[in-house]
Amino acid sequence: MVTELDESDGTLTQFEPDYTILTNVDDDHLDHHGSRAQLNHCFEQLIFQTKKTVFYDATDSRSVALCAAYEKCQPIKQDADAKLIPFPGAYNQQNAAAALMVADQFVSREMSQTRLRAVQPVRRRFESLYRNKGIQIITDYAHHPTEINALIEAARECEYKRVLAIFQPHRYSRTYALKAEFATVLEKLDRVILVPVYPASEPWIEGGDSSDILAICHKQGWDHIQEVEQLDCAWTEMENSLRSGDLLLLIGAGNIDYLRSKIK
Repeated sequence: MVTELDESDGTLTQFEPDYTILTNVDDDHLDHHGSRAQLNHCFEQLIFQTKKTVFYDATDSRSVALCAAYEKCQPIKQDADAKLIPFPGAYNQQNAAAALMVADQFVSREMSQTRLRAVQPVRRRFESLYRNKGIQIITDYAHHPTEINALIEAARECEYKRVLAIFQPHRYSRTYALKAEFATVLEKLDRVILVPVYPASEPWIEGGDSSDILAICHKQGWDHIQEVEQLDCAWTEMENSLRSGDLLLLIGAGNIDYLRSKIK
């Protein structure tokens, strides 16, 4: 059985897997954990409870620090076969390399190569919704600056003339804590339309709105980033500006996925 775990509510400490792949550790969900130290403790508990081997990203300093005290931890090794995965993005190749290290414990490398070539994208993970007339539209669940940066790098590999985005921040607490980081990563795009934060049942927090990200952007002179008040308006404005050579990213973990219904 393969299970995807995350740190959002701390429940990953309830698992005792045979193998763990630790992709990265970043400040997120501190509304639940309360501090960076408690977040680190959550991951370290999973490492401790892993029965056989933990494979970790040696380029991620926090993963390295957490794994340093455990002989069961091994860095993910670059693997030429990881390039067989049919998706762009260094993070996808890194994930494939880690998966191969686990698969090597159970099946032949030939079988892994065959399966890797045939991997299909999952919903809202670099999922292509439209490709026609030189325009592509991709939806992605990324909602943390590190994830969005990796997404943009993958999108740039596709060699479109412009990479555009509609971005819906997720949670007021995350937006409040990471608004400067969001602004910095969004600057890398050719055009961005921000829509209001998806609250995910959180109460409003002053300083945690999309407008707070926008204020940082405009202070830096990044006028290619703007905000509208409704998803429908964002779609209409962006759709009218699309031209051949454009890649449009629909980014966020909230109800921005509703926009797939607008694509024709």
